[in-house]
Amino acid sequence: MGFFAFFGLGGALSPKRIAQASKLACNPFAQPEVRMRELQRLLKDKTFDSIAGAVRRFGANAQGHIADEEEKSWLTEALVDLGQEAKGPLEAYIQSDQKLTYALMAYRRIVGPEAACRFVVQALTAVGPLDHQKIEAKQQLVAALVEDAPQGPVQKALAPFLADHSDDVIWSVLDGVEHSLDAAQGAGQAALDQALLDGLTALLVKDDASARISGRVAHLLARYGAPLNLAGHGLPPSIAEQFFVDAKGIVRARASA
Repeated sequence: MGFFAFFGLGGALSPKRIAQASKLACNPFAQPEVRMRELQRLLKDKTFDSIAGAVRRFGANAQGHIADEEEKSWLTEALVDLGQEAKGPLEAYIQSDQKLTYALMAYRRIVGPEAACRFVVQALTAVGPLDHQKIEAKQQLVAALVEDAPQGPVQKALAPFLADHSDDVIWSVLDGVEHSLDAAQGAGQAALDQALLDGLTALLVKDDASARISGRVAHLLARYGAPLNLAGHGLPPSIAEQFFVDAKGIVRARASA
């Protein structure tokens, strides 16, 4: 029997009491036992709003790193135990908040990798690369997508974020490209979606890209080894001493690099 199976149908808490309990559960200065008591009270109520009130705990950082991690890990397990009842509140939180790692972990375990991937693609696409407010959320959504070597639709969804204004988000997408290349070793050439390849090409020749981004893009494309359509563009000076493009349009590392 699941941890909360004996709690009954729930729904006893008023909206005001749910708000109070959630505020206490998220209070970084409250005693750990107080926060845990309120989390248990919210989850016991087993309504959408009460579960959502508990899920908000993921967005708060309590004093004391160990206690904070223990409470969030406990909440993750408790939500997984609730199963489908926690699905809606988790989706609402993932679509609106910034600190998503634990929520994404719980969601994936509840719905399975394929359904989780579809939802995360939708959530990431809804945010878009132009959003300047949700850098942390975008990084965590991308990280959730590259947990498995990204293919097909996932790569297409990641491609626009190679033009994100945040280097940290771009770096997370490049982690996904590297993961795909690593997974393909020994199994033939990795397949990069054309939209992703076009985004990498545009980033490669972008003059104002940071040197660390340009260098990593060049390294990944050199590993990929496919001809690029550079349309007459050369490599930026920051990486021209380490890489070149041969007559076939393939990025190569210089012997001295």
